Amino acid sequence: MAEKTLTLEVIAKTDAGMVREANEDNFLVTPDRTNPDWILPRGEYANSDGGTVMVVADGMGGLNAGEVASNIAVDSIRAHISKAGAIKDDAALSALMREAIQKANMNIVRHGQDEKETEGMGSTLVMAWIRGSKLYLAWVGDSRCYIWRKGRLLQLSKDHSYVQSLVDEGKLTTEEAFFHPESNVITQSLGDGVKKPVPDDCVFPLDNEDIVLLCSDGLNGMLQDAKIEEIITAGGGLAPVADRLIEEAKAAGGLDNVTVILAKVIGGAWATGGEVLGDRRGLSVDRRRKKKARGLIYGLVALLVLGATFFAGSGVLRGPEVKTKVRVDTVNKATVRPADTGKIRKTDKAPPARPKASDEKPKTPAEKHGPADEKTILRKLPAPRDTVHLSQQKDTTKENE
Repeated sequence: MAEKTLTLEVIAKTDAGMVREANEDNFLVTPDRTNPDWILPRGEYANSDGGTVMVVADGMGGLNAGEVASNIAVDSIRAHISKAGAIKDDAALSALMREAIQKANMNIVRHGQDEKETEGMGSTLVMAWIRGSKLYLAWVGDSRCYIWRKGRLLQLSKDHSYVQSLVDEGKLTTEEAFFHPESNVITQSLGDGVKKPVPDDCVFPLDNEDIVLLCSDGLNGMLQDAKIEEIITAGGGLAPVADRLIEEAKAAGGLDNVTVILAKVIGGAWATGGEVLGDRRGLSVDRRRKKKARGLIYGLVALLVLGATFFAGSGVLRGPEVKTKVRVDTVNKATVRPADTGKIRKTDKAPPARPKASDEKPKTPAEKHGPADEKTILRKLPAPRDTVHLSQQKDTTKENE
């Protein structure tokens, strides 16, 4: 039986925020990857067999052209998937997305080598592809993808960031990670000429009334997930919801550029039972499953080796000496420079203390930062500006002593 055609509605908006003069975010949306003119569709439309592609890239700014990096990222994605041939299955589509992201990384690195004034620029990227009744996702860095279903919000992507590693190790809660002073340190990005990024990907089944949210960290860095969930649940149409998300992020400080893409499944999805969202464990991530299977095999082999050591030894079970990796101490953070950790800091995005609920919200200078304008052309063309990787910053500690 042929799969039904989804009816979708997509809205995309971006805003410089309350602090930055330039917008280093970029985004793309197309309902037809073979069309040379990628235009954001207006209103509801029938999703094509090729599917709808959405991308958000967040340039790492400061000294060396962050918006140039994000612009190269989205242009590279468009060029790579536009010329791709027929896609046979889920695995082929996910592979194509990873290839496109790697191509974007290579183009950013090459541009930095050719244009020395932009050397060191970088970008995060999240890419979503709605095809059939499935959402295909790939990402590098901390730009995010969420799914909203029946009043529940679930983060589908998983940040490549320092604080996320602490959450994974059980050292931080998600609440603590949100307020952590090193929340701007990422462990993967496009444009890193030393460490080649390894995109993560997953596949998620869609149901009618689902809303997919792609965003830069200018949104989720200012608003916690519960607040984002509350705004989407309040409804009122995709455009007003996108406006409220951006305005609330600005009211919370607006420390960074804010980009939001919302895609709603109006109808046509195969029934999935209308299940309430749980957690990320239900995601289809083939590579992770293979790693888990290999881990079980290696574990069994290790047990056999240890057992042989026990019976052949002196009666005391001895294992091999384990050398622990040196990681950043969250308590004595001041004694460790982030450059020493091998991570990348979004240097111009270091968040100051966020205002508490009781604090007065900053006034919005309407003459400079008005309401977010809807982008009918899917790609924004920003003016060049610089960005930097922290590892390339000059250490001025001794000079200041």
